[in-house]
Amino acid sequence: ATPYTPPTTTTIFGDEDLTIAQTLIKMRSEKAKEKGVAFRDMEEPPRLTRSTTTLQPLSTIDPKDKDKGVLVEEEPEKLQKVKRMDQGLAQIESEADLAQKIYEEELAELDRAQKERQKQEKATIAALTEEFDEIQARMDVDHELVVRMTHEEQEMYTIKEMARLLAEYFERRKKQLAAEKAEA
Repeated sequence: ATPYTPPTTTTIFGDEDLTIAQTLIKMRSEKAKEKGVAFRDMEEPPRLTRSTTTLQPLSTIDPKDKDKGVLVEEEPEKLQKVKRMDQGLAQIESEADLAQKIYEEELAELDRAQKERQKQEKATIAALTEEFDEIQARMDVDHELVVRMTHEEQEMYTIKEMARLLAEYFERRKKQLAAEKAEA
């Protein structure tokens, strides 16, 4: 009785159940080991190592020993190490310079934006002050006009009232004189 596995997995390698994608990746790495080539995943950053390990096939291969190789350690040249380190340092320095330049540009942009905002605020305050002064001047003129008209109306009312009172007086006096003439 063989164990049942879902159709999306396979047990070719026996160590674990793998999906089809994982199986293809594992087969690719196994095939690469046969040829002495190592693939590196693009997701992982490259690591600096002191020695490189590769598989080299034996010069005499027995048919039973197919796909086996000898483990050989190779020391990379020290010049390449220095160059890699120098390149890394140079890259770090250039990135730091670029970051500093971007930072300074952003600070300059921020300062410019703040100065522009302050200039706009001053212009707005000046415009509002000017408008307030105009409105206040209109209000003062209107107030003076109302006061003057009130005095004129009071004077006119007084004159009209005096004329009315005088007219009433003359009317009463005429009636009195007419009454006196009628009696005499």
